[in-house]
Amino acid sequence: MSETTENRGPPTPPHEDGFQVTEEKTSVQPISVPPISEAERKKALRADASARLAILHDTSANVQIQDQARALFYSLIYWDRPIHSGLALVSSLAILILTSYVSPLRLISGFWTLAILGNLLFVHSTFQYKRLTGKDVTNPHELRMKATEGGLVRRDTFDHYVGVAVDAINLATHEGAKIVLIEDTSRSISWLMWSVFTYLATGWLSTKWIIGTGIVLSFSLPKLYIEPGMSMMRSSRTAR
Repeated sequence: MSETTENRGPPTPPHEDGFQVTEEKTSVQPISVPPISEAERKKALRADASARLAILHDTSANVQIQDQARALFYSLIYWDRPIHSGLALVSSLAILILTSYVSPLRLISGFWTLAILGNLLFVHSTFQYKRLTGKDVTNPHELRMKATEGGLVRRDTFDHYVGVAVDAINLATHEGAKIVLIEDTSRSISWLMWSVFTYLATGWLSTKWIIGTGIVLSFSLPKLYIEPGMSMMRSSRTAR
């Protein structure tokens, strides 16, 4: 009879103590994660919303945001930094005037038209000049295009300003709710008077003129009248 041998690979070498060492292969079983139910998902969303709303009720956070916004507003209307105040005034009036006579979509399309048309003329005239002078024909904006590959807006900067905008909107809605729901009677009455005045004024004047007048007065009255009057009061008190 012929004996058949099976090729099972090289034998496992014996251990130093004389015992045979065998290797065992272990298979990794995947871990099954139970799916999250709809109720648990809604519960997690409510917990996240509650954490966000808790910031609104944090008095210290609201006071800090109010102080920062108030300091920025006062620095603009009192012309502490004339260049910033002038840019804010001119930009506000320019946007108001342009959007009053021209639609924003028309402004955007006009800007893109001029930008594309101007660069078409510039790029192709540069191409013709390089061909005539025997230089390599390359796009003059090549470096600018490479600089925009990573994005013009940094993500951390964008996240910061988005967070500031969200905080401002939440603060405005929270303060508006306190005015409407009469947290402070005198404060609600003062806002009621301003609301009635605005309602009556819009019957005689357009919104464009009301907003424009408000912008001009905001940037002129504090510097021309309020600040000199306060300095005169301080000097009279010092003289006494």
